[in-house]
Amino acid sequence: MKKTLGLRVTAALLCALLLCPFVDTGAQAASADVWDGTVATNFAGGAGTETKPYLIKTCAQLAYLAQSNNGGENYIGKCFSLEADLNLNGIPWTPIGIDQSTRFNGTLFGNGHSIKNLYINSRSDNYIGLFGFFDGAVKELRLLDVDITGSKNVGGVCGYFYNRNNGTGISNCYVTGTVKGEESIGGIVGNYYPRGNNVVRCINYASVFSNGNNAGGIVGLCEYYSGYSGVSKTIDLCINHGTIDAYGVGVGGIVGAISSMMAIDNSINFGKIGGNSEKNGGIAGMLSGGYFYARNCANIGNVTSTGNAGGIVGYRANNSSYRTTLFNCYSAGIVSTTDTHASVGSLVGEGDRSFTNCYVLTSVANALDESESDNVTFVANMKTQAFASQLNRNINTDEYATWLWNADYYQGYPYHEPRTVQSIYVSRKPTKTAYRAGERFDPKGMVISALCNDGSSFAISSSELTYRPNTALTEGTKYVTAFYDSFSVQVSISVGANTNEYEITSLTMENASGTALSKMPKSVFYVTAAVKRLKDGSDMRVVIASYDAEGRFTGLAFVRVDMPVGATTYVSIPVDNSDGEIAEIKAFVLSSSGSLNPLSDPLSLK
Repeated sequence: MKKTLGLRVTAALLCALLLCPFVDTGAQAASADVWDGTVATNFAGGAGTETKPYLIKTCAQLAYLAQSNNGGENYIGKCFSLEADLNLNGIPWTPIGIDQSTRFNGTLFGNGHSIKNLYINSRSDNYIGLFGFFDGAVKELRLLDVDITGSKNVGGVCGYFYNRNNGTGISNCYVTGTVKGEESIGGIVGNYYPRGNNVVRCINYASVFSNGNNAGGIVGLCEYYSGYSGVSKTIDLCINHGTIDAYGVGVGGIVGAISSMMAIDNSINFGKIGGNSEKNGGIAGMLSGGYFYARNCANIGNVTSTGNAGGIVGYRANNSSYRTTLFNCYSAGIVSTTDTHASVGSLVGEGDRSFTNCYVLTSVANALDESESDNVTFVANMKTQAFASQLNRNINTDEYATWLWNADYYQGYPYHEPRTVQSIYVSRKPTKTAYRAGERFDPKGMVISALCNDGSSFAISSSELTYRPNTALTEGTKYVTAFYDSFSVQVSISVGANTNEYEITSLTMENASGTALSKMPKSVFYVTAAVKRLKDGSDMRVVIASYDAEGRFTGLAFVRVDMPVGATTYVSIPVDNSDGEIAEIKAFVLSSSGSLNPLSDPLSLK
């Protein structure tokens, strides 16, 4: 767009890239659909888009997803919505995405529904789980009474999670049953290449066992990825209740083994860890990669080992360049080993470490003959509000989860998310509440919070919220509905009449193949403006202009268009952004007479 922009006019309606929809779970089926082993020939409806996802109402339709995906159907960027509870009835299941060439890279919205009795017995196969080789997103899904056996890379939700994006991939998922295999076995994910905050608010109750190395309540192995250089919240707000063990090395309540630079935040282990294995830890077992951070985490489960063991981290490979860093963590589980020559610690078993505001149950420390230090405090009774308050004084609650306390929850120990959300509410109104018809809702300045069953609340991240309507507002609209998982709240607004002669109702991007784009590529792509005539007037010019990251104008294209009142014209232009200088594109309408006064409010893409 630095040069003259190409221009073409098309009457084809291009699909706008919108947020994935909320699906109402209030009308769930009274009983789960039970699988008889058959495979459907299509989904229950939908178009696979964010606004109209493919609908899955039966086990046969879920099996169709597996069959079609594994047969070569390209579901990249497609959305699926689970509309009912499913019972797979113990019939052998083939994972969705059996290898890298068939990996699933769409989005499945579980909507709080359950899939029960998932059964896989593939002792010689890798990439085993509901999903096998996975590069997509799963949200709000419960897997109940799973019985999963594989070789390498085995997990309840997915066997191998290769995430090329920086967004959340697996969130609000829950697994019960048993997951076992030969190496890299996890309650949620078997093997995971971390690329950011991708496993969030997941709970594991399943028993996890590896006949070799790497077993974890949430993730078996976090494998090194050369493109990842940060220490963001790779795993956040996760809890393990399951028993985790192996016959090799690397067992952890959250992650069994880690060979990458990463952080685990706001996570807790309650399960029994190890027994037949070594290098075991309540949060992470064996570390062999770059810097590792455990922040605002806790271990309550007992950790046993045939070698090194630690309440938070079991073992760190000797490397003077890296160390284990613990911040505001506490350990209350008994730590022990059968090897009298091994290193055992209430927080870290072996390796360089750094502690800030960490706590150990006094009886645990005394059993290991440990002494307090400047940054490690012994606490005789952790089951108190006073101890939870001390943990909260150490943190910035905007960054870390607040510690809560209730004598009836979590054995009386301080805990944090995931908690049971009861409702959501608007805790701060948006900056803009008055609109004209044709404008879109702007949530800037608004804060929506979740109220939990224990009376606590937390602000919901803007990335986890969707809105309806998410198209141009119409005159007389009184509210927009915000959705978070299965909850919704109305946001009051007012929408007056649109006095513009023209209205740009949408502005979208797509590649040369016609696939909608969510962000501006460094290549040639197409921008399409949908323009509607609202009232009589002169003909007009649709102007599409580009700007760099500093807001400087870099180029424009325009076309003269005239149409009757009420009609919509679609104006599409090719844009060359090979040099990557374009940061924003705006579209607006000018009079064809040459007036510089816009006849419409502009829309922009970034």
